[in-house]
Amino acid sequence: MKIRDLPIGIENYKEASAKYYVDKTLLLRDILERGEGKAILLTRPRRFGKSLALSMVDYFFNVKEQSRSLFEDRLIWSIPGIESKINSHPVIHLNMKGLEQSRSVSILDAVKDRIFLLYREYPELLDSASLDAVEKEEFEAIYSKRADPVLLVSSLQRLSRFLFKHYGEKTVLLIDEYDGPIQSAFESGCYEEVMEFFKPFYGGALKGNDNLYFALLSGVLQISKESLFSGLNNLLVSSVASRFLGDYFGFTETEVSQMLKDFEVNVDPAVVREYYGGYLLSSGKEVYNPWSILNFVEERKIKSFWANTGSNELLLSVIRMEKSRISLLDFLNNATKKAPFNPAISYKDIRENAASSLSFLAQTGYLSLSADSSDYLNDVYEYRIPNREIYEVFKTEVIGRSVDPESMDVASRLKESILAQQEEEIQSILQQYLLSALSTYDLSDERNYHNAITGLLAVLFDHYVVKNEVDSGTGRCDILMIPKEPKQIGIVIEVKRSRAKDPLSKARLNRLAAQAIAQAKRKDYPEILRQAGCAAIYLYGFAFQNKASSIASEKFA
Repeated sequence: MKIRDLPIGIENYKEASAKYYVDKTLLLRDILERGEGKAILLTRPRRFGKSLALSMVDYFFNVKEQSRSLFEDRLIWSIPGIESKINSHPVIHLNMKGLEQSRSVSILDAVKDRIFLLYREYPELLDSASLDAVEKEEFEAIYSKRADPVLLVSSLQRLSRFLFKHYGEKTVLLIDEYDGPIQSAFESGCYEEVMEFFKPFYGGALKGNDNLYFALLSGVLQISKESLFSGLNNLLVSSVASRFLGDYFGFTETEVSQMLKDFEVNVDPAVVREYYGGYLLSSGKEVYNPWSILNFVEERKIKSFWANTGSNELLLSVIRMEKSRISLLDFLNNATKKAPFNPAISYKDIRENAASSLSFLAQTGYLSLSADSSDYLNDVYEYRIPNREIYEVFKTEVIGRSVDPESMDVASRLKESILAQQEEEIQSILQQYLLSALSTYDLSDERNYHNAITGLLAVLFDHYVVKNEVDSGTGRCDILMIPKEPKQIGIVIEVKRSRAKDPLSKARLNRLAAQAIAQAKRKDYPEILRQAGCAAIYLYGFAFQNKASSIASEKFA
């Protein structure tokens, strides 16, 4: 059998199905079984197949299509009675992609233009005998771009009614990336103005709309009901933690293995899994990033494919906010965190609530939820970095880019200085880094010094496991650097921050740094490093007062 080309970047089902298509058509069965009369909200990370799925739903149900041949050789065709459903309903398919604008007026103008274009897809309604004169006038006003704000806000609700009356069948409503313009508005500082439009726009289409067969909305985040979906009681959500529709987004291990076999890619499956797998479903199955797998099979190179497929601005703004209280540094060292999962998030909570921030990272694909160890009763899950590709994203895009490039240039000299015990050079580098990268507010707490330094070290020392606040010996070490390879140098760093209001003399800062080393020795912080078989162990005392510093070091016998 001739293997067809891979459908990389193709979001149109008809085009994708003519290529090497991983069959996800049973999604239609699950929607039919549970979705009638419901609004289904589908949230997944970018490039996980949401747009292709909506296109498939469009081709299957759309009364204006003749698409039987696109489904006869697919899994869905084995479902009893499915033939009666194909091309049976009018479909509204609104695409909200690519509406990234910087002002509320620009965002709303772009949305209105999408509405005008949407209405132009239904010229049959201009002369429909099923619409009365008022309805024809309303439709024609939007069709010809003469609509007032009231008509535009209710345009989806009206169009679903017009189509129902014309075709005699309830309407399927599809909205792709429903949250795109809302996120853009939040990042641009015009969230409230834009939400004034979207609340009635989506609400009128979804709440109590008897003209709908079902609605399917896709996006990255579920915006909280208080923000957008208040009063919507028929909302059915499929998130990264849901069993409902879980198997249809991402490739399963079986699907990946078959693809590697079909394209004769000779590679250790464990390597592919390490780099692109690790997304765990509530069913217990593991899925792979589909965008990365397709590109890997095409290029036959292990590298990062997913990182640059979208904006990380909201993510980076979360990382920069101290209030988020997320220790991403622990994740870089293969740690996990247990916390509740909240699928419905307000943008304000992302920046101010630690649990919401973790939920945000899971929904956007930067963390995976572990279903195996979840506490279902309390909805508590285990969060972790899913794979090597995302680990590299954390290092470069999350940690690295949350520090400005000038600071990173200064910090790049830190690595060899620490390994060579060059105290004055370390002090000089840290001084420059602290002055350029951190505000006085950031340094109001000793833990902020820990996090700033640990983040820098985690980026620079990729051949080390860099941990902060580690139980070792008889105490809790501030920063421990454990080499990944045997017979290397192990490093202990103890951080002290002076709370004195008046500036300390250099001598007093030096004594504070020496006290940090004495504490590390007294409480035997090097114990873990000895057990790891380090060739040598360096003790460091870092003393700070605001942006003044002193560094002491000692080789541990």
